[in-house]
Amino acid sequence: MKISVSKNDLENALRYLQAFLDKKDASSIASHIHLEVIKDKLFLKASDSDIGLKSYIFTQSSDKEGVGTINGKKFLDIISCLKDSNIILETKDDSLVIKQNKSSFKLPMFDADEFPEFPVIEPKVSLEVNAPFLTDAFKKIAPVIEQTSHKRELAGILMQFDQKYQTLSVVGTDTKRLSYTQLEKVSIHSTEEDISCILPKRALLEILKLFYENFSFKSDGMLAVVENETHTFFTKLIDGNYPDYQKILPKEYLSSFTLGKEEFKESIKLCSSLSSTIKLTLEKNNALFESLDSEHSETAKTSVEIEKGLDIEKAFYLGVNAKFFLEALNALGTTQFVLKCNEPSSPFLIQEPLDEKQNHLSAKISTLMMPITL
Repeated sequence: MKISVSKNDLENALRYLQAFLDKKDASSIASHIHLEVIKDKLFLKASDSDIGLKSYIFTQSSDKEGVGTINGKKFLDIISCLKDSNIILETKDDSLVIKQNKSSFKLPMFDADEFPEFPVIEPKVSLEVNAPFLTDAFKKIAPVIEQTSHKRELAGILMQFDQKYQTLSVVGTDTKRLSYTQLEKVSIHSTEEDISCILPKRALLEILKLFYENFSFKSDGMLAVVENETHTFFTKLIDGNYPDYQKILPKEYLSSFTLGKEEFKESIKLCSSLSSTIKLTLEKNNALFESLDSEHSETAKTSVEIEKGLDIEKAFYLGVNAKFFLEALNALGTTQFVLKCNEPSSPFLIQEPLDEKQNHLSAKISTLMMPITL
């Protein structure tokens, strides 16, 4: 193998691959990036068997095709120090030589045949994503998911495919809150009418770095493959039964309040400077915010005037986790939000108003949250 490649193109590709390397054991093949030159393309692969990425860049010139491997971390360390001009990559015996002008580096290669094969699946479900609805849903629901949850199935995001109605439900929870959305008019092809899978949070976060729109999602129930023109990504799915979240959702709410999102965000941020939990009091023309459980008798208070007034006879009190409430508000694509409640000790819902226009590229996220006991 002997090629010339753009320094910027190669460095960008290597940065994407770093998350898929085994950096603890340099003797493992999983610490290496697999390189293969075919015609005018350099294909790069990294995988730790649970998750993997394959991508390519165009070569500036190609004198000889071939394959090789190289320690992925050291490869990036070297390339990032070089100047912004073309780089020569050449295999010699059991080493890969990196050259640029008067600089030269030589690193040992492993046997390329030992590199794990990328999986080829027979999909039970496939989805063509031509708009950023899915990645937007992933981005907004990701904060709800605990990657280290003691319940394995909760360490990922649930994807429920309904071929009959061409809908995709996306759900995440950490048991203290639950965020969900339903994407409609999606292009689903499935061998079964209803099928679901649980995507690990680690995989979810990598997908958000690599894909936005115009990509395909395929799954055989054990693996998921996400692919666009330049990247092929795979991950093992979480094996388990996701809780029936529909049973958790209240059938109805006694109260529903439409409130200003930005005013609430600002007030919650002010009070959360002293405490992670806040007492929210809703009155006819005011919303009052007060910090809770702060040590040393420190308190923070603020209020927001509600211009239109609320249809409420007496004050309603609610204890909330400031971080969770802010993340729920940040997931909304509207200037107002709807707060639906029953008793102060019961779960409450945050969602977008049905009558307000939102960004047409946004997913509509609803978040059910457990209150803090006052």
